[in-house]
Amino acid sequence: MKILAVISSARKEGTGAKIAKAVCDEAVRNGSEVEYVYLYDLDFKSCGNCQMSDSDPGFCTKKDDLVPVMKKLVEADALVWAAPIYMDYICGTSKTFLDRFCIFVEPDFTVNRTPGKKAVVIITSGAPADNYKAVTESVCGTLSGFFKMEIAGKISCGGQMNYGQEIPAEMMAQAKEAGKKLV
Repeated sequence: MKILAVISSARKEGTGAKIAKAVCDEAVRNGSEVEYVYLYDLDFKSCGNCQMSDSDPGFCTKKDDLVPVMKKLVEADALVWAAPIYMDYICGTSKTFLDRFCIFVEPDFTVNRTPGKKAVVIITSGAPADNYKAVTESVCGTLSGFFKMEIAGKISCGGQMNYGQEIPAEMMAQAKEAGKKLV
């Protein structure tokens, strides 16, 4: 099983990254391989005028650092995605990543290349997790409902206002369980 782990936070050792690593470590123990992508290391912009490439069918004409990531997602069997909440929804970097899923949508709104892939969604916030469970449900709903991905885990970890603070054991247990479901 090939897993693409996408970390949307600027903090490479932040809460979302640590939970994603715990998910992936469990999957690796069960025979999977993982590639990590840190979105803040990449140079890319949001969509605007969506145009598909004639020279690279099924991918956009943009020539930025996110195009190869989307190709890796196509090749992967699963996505582990950690996205922080900054101002009431997933951060802009995360939203831009999700917006770029438009390459998987045909003109008749059928979806290609994502149906059947597994996904683990990790949403972190400084506020209590209950304040943003709807965001986790929304993101998972988009991935499962529209893009036909199988949600293998959804983790909402709140109360993470301070960098480096301890992650609740319950969240790490959920991460381990999600990693098992990826295999």
